Amino acid sequence: MHTWNVMRQDEIGNEFHVTAHDSRISALAHVLVLESGVPHKQAY
Repeated sequence: MHTWNVMRQDEIGNEFHVTAHDSRISALAHVLVLESGVPHKQAY
């Protein structure tokens, strides 16, 4: 079984592990939550 990791990349290129999920759908849902709301410079 695969583990899907959500990673964050800041404005200068550093990458950080945010969370791990058992399914791709769950990981993508988490990314949507993180990207909703106020715009920011990080990428997920």
